[in-house]
Amino acid sequence: LTQQHKHTEDTLKQRLSDREHALAELKQQHEHMTHDIMTRLNTELETKKKQLNDIQNDYNTLVSQQASLQQQYESTLRRVNIEHHHSLMSVKNEYESPFNNNNNDTNNSLKNKNY
Repeated sequence: LTQQHKHTEDTLKQRLSDREHALAELKQQHEHMTHDIMTRLNTELETKKKQLNDIQNDYNTLVSQQASLQQQYESTLRRVNIEHHHSLMSVKNEYESPFNNNNNDTNNSLKNKNY
């Protein structure tokens, strides 16, 4: 009976040792997997951060370009409006001057004829 107990005890000790070894192996695999996953996630996070930063830089560049183009547009619009106004005034002056001169000439010649 004692020999049988000894055999059972040895068997149980061996099973316990096997299970402890398997548990240690599982813990090590878990640590490796966790490390791999965290490494991959950190790499993806850094990639996403860089992409976001690039997008923010592109956005800021576009906002700056838009502001510059808006200023150019407003400046050009003012210049064109001023040029258009000067052009209209010039045409008006050219139109009125000869017309008034011709009108005066016509009136003078009519007066001369009637006289």
